[in-house]
Amino acid sequence: MRVLLFMASTLLAQESIPARAKPGDYKVSAALGAHTIAADFLGHTVPAPESAFLTEDYIVIELAVFPAAKSDFRFDSGKFSLRVNGKKPEMLSQSPGFVAASLKYPSWEQRPRMEASGSIGNAGVILGRDRTARFPGDRRAPAPPIGMPPKQPGVGAEVEKQESTRPEEWVTKLAWADGPVKGPAAGLLYFPFRGKLDKIKKLELVHADAVLVLR
Repeated sequence: MRVLLFMASTLLAQESIPARAKPGDYKVSAALGAHTIAADFLGHTVPAPESAFLTEDYIVIELAVFPAAKSDFRFDSGKFSLRVNGKKPEMLSQSPGFVAASLKYPSWEQRPRMEASGSIGNAGVILGRDRTARFPGDRRAPAPPIGMPPKQPGVGAEVEKQESTRPEEWVTKLAWADGPVKGPAAGLLYFPFRGKLDKIKKLELVHADAVLVLR
C-alpha cells in the first residue's frame, strides 16, 4: 500500500503525461519546423493514471512534442484547432477550467430529465431531482449512490483523507500548459464536441505549420 501511495504522489507531482519513446509510437506525427509533434485521438476519454473517465462534451487529443536538439520550443495551445469532417471554421482548444467545470458542476448544462413527485404517509417524495452542486460554492452534500445509506459524521474520516484526485483535477493536471518545452513532453488538448463519435469520418488537428490527420 505504501508503494502505491508513493507512486500516486509521484504522478501528482509530475502533473503531466510522460511522452512516449518516439513520435512513431503515436498514431500520427509531423514535422513542425525543426521539431516534431505527434498525436492520438482519445475520443471522450481522459487517461488519468488512477482511472480513466469520460468528458461527454469534449473531444480529447493527446499531443506530444519532440523538440529538436539544442533548440527551444514554446508551446501555444491557441495555435491548435480541430477540423471535423473537413468543415470550417475549426474548433479552438478549450481551457481545462471549462472542462473541469463541466465535470464538477454538471447541472450547469441544461439537460432534459424527468422529475416525479408523490407521497408516503405524511412524507413527500421527489424522484429524479438533481442533487449535484449547481454553482461554485454550493455546499449541499451530494446524495449517496442508490442503495447506500447516508454517511454518518465521523465515519470514514481516514478514507476521506486518502481520497484519490478527482476527475476535474486530473483534467487540469494532464492538460498542456503554454510555455517553453524542454525535452520530449506530452499533454492533453480539449475541444468542444457533443455529437456522436461514429459520425466523425475525418478528424484533423490543425496548426499553422502542420496538419495531423487523426481519422
